[in-house]
Amino acid sequence: RNERFIAQADAPDRSLDYLSSYDFYHHADSAALSCLPKVNITTSTVLPMPYCDNFPYYTNSTMPDNWTRYNSYNSNYPCKNSSNELQFYNNCVSNSRSYAILPQLDIDSLHHAELYMNVQSGNNNNFLVVGVLDDHNDIGSFTAVDTLKPSVTSSWQAMHCSLASYHGEGRFIAFCFVNPNGNCSSLYLDDLYIQSCPRPSIQLIGAATVASIVP
Repeated sequence: RNERFIAQADAPDRSLDYLSSYDFYHHADSAALSCLPKVNITTSTVLPMPYCDNFPYYTNSTMPDNWTRYNSYNSNYPCKNSSNELQFYNNCVSNSRSYAILPQLDIDSLHHAELYMNVQSGNNNNFLVVGVLDDHNDIGSFTAVDTLKPSVTSSWQAMHCSLASYHGEGRFIAFCFVNPNGNCSSLYLDDLYIQSCPRPSIQLIGAATVASIVP
């Protein structure tokens, strides 16, 4: 696979190989981690990093490209909904769990993965567990790494999850939706962004004066 980072639109990379195939991505650096869908979506099940998904809606009850799901209570969830979100729902079953499983990402180890996303829940008891699967087809191989629980209901919250504490050999990130008390509410995920290092924190620095400059 040919990959090349192009720093900015007004300074094109003219070193791309003639008659070679490239996957082209748009990415906007912003507080909301917004991104546009890539052009010429690859059919490979190993997707390049950084990974970004805003869950554009196509057909009801479908999953994002190359994602899989497991839900023994309702086979239609999780899924992309008409509001361009990934929706989790477990049919009001107490202590129920359902899974959304990402395709394999092009990263040396998921130990280095950093996830950023927006999460909304209709009930303050529901939560999302982020973990890793050793076997893409075996939910029993799921290793929990972090728990994301919104502090308010029916409002979007920006959340971050680091997989730095994971030291296994698993290759598949998965989200596990947990409904502990059998409420009939959904949980929603949007604006997912995964990269292999933490986001830099930007600090604004005031203008230097002559007296403040040390040789």
